[in-house]
Amino acid sequence: MTNAAVPFSQYMQDALYGENGYYMAARTRFGRAGDYYTSAQVSPVFGELWARFFDSRVHGDSLAIVEVGAGDGDFAASVLTELVRIAKVPIRYAALELSPVGRERTQNKLRRIAADAPFGRLTGNVYATLAELHAREPTAYAGGIVFANEWLDAIPCEVLRVSRAGGVERLWVVEGRRTAAAKAGPFCGERLDTMWQPTMDAQIKAYADRWILPLFAALRDDPPDWLVAEAAPQCDQALSRLVEALAPSCVALVDYGGYSIDVVGVDRPRGSLRAYREHRLVDDFIDLQGRVDLTYDVDFGPVRERFEQYGYTVDLTKQGMFLVRLPFFEKVVSARAATDARVYQNIKTLVMPGAMGERFMVLLAERG
Repeated sequence: MTNAAVPFSQYMQDALYGENGYYMAARTRFGRAGDYYTSAQVSPVFGELWARFFDSRVHGDSLAIVEVGAGDGDFAASVLTELVRIAKVPIRYAALELSPVGRERTQNKLRRIAADAPFGRLTGNVYATLAELHAREPTAYAGGIVFANEWLDAIPCEVLRVSRAGGVERLWVVEGRRTAAAKAGPFCGERLDTMWQPTMDAQIKAYADRWILPLFAALRDDPPDWLVAEAAPQCDQALSRLVEALAPSCVALVDYGGYSIDVVGVDRPRGSLRAYREHRLVDDFIDLQGRVDLTYDVDFGPVRERFEQYGYTVDLTKQGMFLVRLPFFEKVVSARAATDARVYQNIKTLVMPGAMGERFMVLLAERG
């Protein structure tokens, strides 16, 4: 952080995507040797199930898929290996990943799979941004499928404190130790501190009025003075760019979260924002900019509303229920079990309550 004071969203942008950002360094982020698992690292069954789902959405003589936030390409590897095996049409796959290290790792995996596939079955490229994809291949993925796993929670957010009377305060990150206790924010370090400041920003105020203020009515028996929540205006903008650039027939977004009432509450006085390092929560993270992963629970209410405004039919389901209800679930799991003795234990992690099956949600937006 170079300025004396910045909104938390700018701090998070720099912490994750800046020159020395967490996602930009050549580190191991995923798996046992990293800081966290995604469903793609738990078992290749996750990708194999989604491969079957994508194949069931084929309309026409090809299958075009754009994955947003591809990471190191683990999901791409499992889903494409299965698609090459089962799909009857050529497959076109584009991975979007801001991290140069992630792009290189993903590209290497795509090359290996394409080299082993029948000629012409699979073509794929890796791009840093949607704008780059659209500039290079403006129509190749139009009307296709968009998929993202744990992308929304990595979009930099604002942290807001909203009062019952409708006042809105925005969290700022400042250099040095705090001087005014009344304005003290929830995170404090030796080098950096946080503080609340009233805001009249129109976009932030509209978000608070629409999604946070109504929650006080739901808590009328014992209403708090304040509610703290994350708001991601950049998320709304990113979704609009995706729809307008690609006009996808199907969008599938997987992430932890729920609706506003699920992710905002009196039991979260600091909001849902948290940091991970070596599979552990880091409470005092504010001085560790670029060295920890920052994340938060996604409020799918605004996401759903944005897709519905574009004419999509939207369904939101817990990951476990979504996967188990797929008509080919048992077939895929049984096939994997023939070569992987751990598959049933791993599938429990993906689908059972108390694990990823309950904490993660699948938002499916489709056009008729």
